[in-house]
Amino acid sequence: MAELRSQKVVDKAKERLQLVREGKSKIVCRSIWLLITRKCPLECRHCYFCGSRDGKSLTLPQVERIIQHLPAGIESLGISGGEPFTNRKLLYETLKLIKKRNFPSLTNINVQTVGFWAKSKVHAKKVIGELIDLGVNSFLIYGHDKWHWERGLQKERQEMLVDVLINEFDAYKPKGMQAQVRALFRPDDRITYSLNETRLVRPVGRAAWATTPKEQSPPSTNPICRWNDFLHLSPKGYIYTINFNGEVHYCIYQIAKPLGNIIERPLIDILKNARRNKFFQIANKGLNIANLAVEYFGMSEQEAIRSIELKGRCVFHWEILTQYFKNRKDAPIMYDVFKLERERYKKV
Repeated sequence: MAELRSQKVVDKAKERLQLVREGKSKIVCRSIWLLITRKCPLECRHCYFCGSRDGKSLTLPQVERIIQHLPAGIESLGISGGEPFTNRKLLYETLKLIKKRNFPSLTNINVQTVGFWAKSKVHAKKVIGELIDLGVNSFLIYGHDKWHWERGLQKERQEMLVDVLINEFDAYKPKGMQAQVRALFRPDDRITYSLNETRLVRPVGRAAWATTPKEQSPPSTNPICRWNDFLHLSPKGYIYTINFNGEVHYCIYQIAKPLGNIIERPLIDILKNARRNKFFQIANKGLNIANLAVEYFGMSEQEAIRSIELKGRCVFHWEILTQYFKNRKDAPIMYDVFKLERERYKKV
């Protein structure tokens, strides 16, 4: 199994945990989510990412460039998709590259999966053991819900994965925010897991045209997004999403202008360049969606607030951005995906 972390990494984890305990920081992690593929065998109708059987994946040379271009100080790194196990070789090679880079402060490597590949306990134990040997110490088993079951996912496979994690690898499930933070920045080597269920969804991505109002979550009327100061690798840290095209985004939905492409240049350089961009300067002010609508899109404050109250912050953000980027050459790659997937859905 994986070797114990170096003393330097252990000390860093303890330091970040102490900051949380003392209330000096709510976010103490420089975190990256790397979506290595959009490919997924299920094609669930609620998927904001439009996971698809023919979804594009990063190439191994592209992943190698991405890993080289990440800042040395990252503390948490998640591998997701799509479904990363649709390209198991790429998943394993990605983890090998992360291990080879040897990030000095990295204490959490998470893999997300729906677990469709878990054919038996013996097989699941073998695969989980291989991932742990490659540095993974956190597992997110998502899709324990109706959306995935209606597409044929066997929930027994997910439950079997949890059983193997608990009984074969002594994994535990953090409870509560403080427990999750302690798990994320823990100085020990115990494995953690989460079994996630999605109930109501935001009508973003495929969910915008493939779910009903009763299946959608009520609007979040607070115009302030909790992500802020994404233009700096501040002591508080930030969460960036890197998608299958190498785009770096401050929002998991990937609908705003990308900060840059990390295949082409290091993240530090991307952020330096983004600070000169008016859109990012406005958005970086606490991500007040109403302010963004007023200052960048020319809406009245009254109109923006009324729209947010009616539709919710995220949906309103989605709508003004998709309207703005319609037919623009600098639109994020997801707009090509949305166009393709909407047409495909009409034909079903």
